[in-house]
Amino acid sequence: MVAVFGSFVTASMLEVKQIGFALAVALALDATVVRLLLVPTVMRLAGRANWWLPHWLDKGLPRIDVD
Repeated sequence: MVAVFGSFVTASMLEVKQIGFALAVALALDATVVRLLLVPTVMRLAGRANWWLPHWLDKGLPRIDVD
């Protein structure tokens, strides 16, 4: 997707170039900074609350045992 949005930079219209550049940079930042650093850090800080399941949802889900 970064390559596709980056290819918009070669367009002749200025608006398309700007949107393509902004989307490519935003996607690259999301894929690197957010998903590689921010999400694991927040999951680590949340601890057991990260795996909390509401009681109403726990009752509705089937029990599957792995042998």
